[in-house]
Amino acid sequence: MHHLANSVADRLWFSFIADGAHVPLFALRNYLTVVGLDRAIVVTDAISAAGLGPGRYTLGEHVVDIGKDLVPWAADRSHLVGAATILPRMAQNLRDHVGLTDADVERLCSANPRRLLESL
Repeated sequence: MHHLANSVADRLWFSFIADGAHVPLFALRNYLTVVGLDRAIVVTDAISAAGLGPGRYTLGEHVVDIGKDLVPWAADRSHLVGAATILPRMAQNLRDHVGLTDADVERLCSANPRRLLESL
């Protein structure tokens, strides 16, 4: 049984959205310490208004409010609606707030996702 658990664990990847809203950046630092950088990737669920800044936008038939903190909310503030942070900004968050090196950021945002896709 132990061997089976190890083989499954060896195939796990951990995906994080490094916008500070989906996962607070102090918590992301802890998560990356626990899971390591070898099988972690940074992803985004960026919406069409990503990178446009604060404002009210229409996403399909829904209204989305993006505040000064760049967090997109449903008009009634009941839930997040994707991310309004583009990947280069997430990379900057990893450097500035998580304390990663440029090489580590490249690994999480580019090399590891490529490695995962090549393994499929």
